[in-house]
Amino acid sequence: MSSVATVHQHIGILKIKGFLKKQPRGIEIKNEKLIQIPLIGTISAGQPIEALEEKETVAVLDSKLPKNGKVFALRVAGQSMIDENINNGDIILVKQQVTAENGQKVVALIDNSEATLKRFYKEKGHIRLQPANKIMNSLIIQKNTPFAIQGI
Repeated sequence: MSSVATVHQHIGILKIKGFLKKQPRGIEIKNEKLIQIPLIGTISAGQPIEALEEKETVAVLDSKLPKNGKVFALRVAGQSMIDENINNGDIILVKQQVTAENGQKVVALIDNSEATLKRFYKEKGHIRLQPANKIMNSLIIQKNTPFAIQGI
């Protein structure tokens, strides 16, 4: 660290995020349980890519996980969700489920082999998968195309 102000700034951020608590004569480190979540592969935030499974884990604070349902992690590849602050190389947590409401971010499996991360909209006669990047177009999935939601 180059200065005391830098240290103070980092401690302030850790307090805001709930990792530290200020005490009268110091700070308390909150000791919260970490849960190992399977990092099962890479998800495209762009054109759908072949869904390949990996075998890794990531540690996540228990308080950041939903109280019910199975959760898995995916590494993001691509730029289609940058306006949602989901960037290339990020790791996302996905709650496993097979349904979604219009407007929710989903992990979608197309043609039983290609996966992508987009906003989901069920429309008359088709499904629209909307990127969060103004320079990219929506994916339109016709009703006869194999399609499944893997999670939100």
